[in-house]
Amino acid sequence: MLDFHQKLETHGGPFMSIALSAPKTLVLIRHAYAVNNRLSRKAKTRDKGFSTHNCHLTKYGKIQAAQLGEWLHRRYSFDRYFSSYYVRVLETFCIAYPEVEPTVDARLIELRRGIEELFTDKQIERLFPWSERQRKAREGRFHFKPLNGESWADVEVRLRSFWLTLQVECPNQCVVVFGHRKTLPVWRKIFENWTGEQTIDACEKHPTENASVTVYRRKGNKMVLELENFAPWKEKK
Repeated sequence: MLDFHQKLETHGGPFMSIALSAPKTLVLIRHAYAVNNRLSRKAKTRDKGFSTHNCHLTKYGKIQAAQLGEWLHRRYSFDRYFSSYYVRVLETFCIAYPEVEPTVDARLIELRRGIEELFTDKQIERLFPWSERQRKAREGRFHFKPLNGESWADVEVRLRSFWLTLQVECPNQCVVVFGHRKTLPVWRKIFENWTGEQTIDACEKHPTENASVTVYRRKGNKMVLELENFAPWKEKK
């Protein structure tokens, strides 16, 4: 069976004939603690009058971001910096790296949950007692799309596209990506060949810490996990 680079060369064309090389180091960051992290779909109200992309860091989250930045500066010298455009992610980045302007990419945003971002589970059950529950049971957790939202599979498509961009633009470089809780396990699915169920179970049972660091190093043709879900701010406690 042909590997990925051989497939690119086989299909021909001026672009596809290029054998790609991955970044040598990929550092994945989850944003620091934000206002929306206080909320839950099980809470009495989910909608607090702001969009999920416009949530700011809390005071404690800003402290986390500063400690994260100190830790990163001591250990890494990055060639490229990327970030989701969500406010809480950009605030985390700007506190950690005030001297750098990141490349903002919409493919890095959080899993969009549509109606689940506005209503609690009980409210959804009352308003849509058959459609949402039956669709989720029929389609499965990884492929289910809430009304006006996207599925986990959609996030995987986004991140695989972004990963291809990194291979084209950042070969053999040290890259940092600031993102979200639900994008981190999808990265692991891509690099470690997880199933959809493994991906969601990891998110629910072992959630990514706020202001945490996950690191992959390239070894041969593979990206190998070096550091998982490490929160530098916990060392300060």
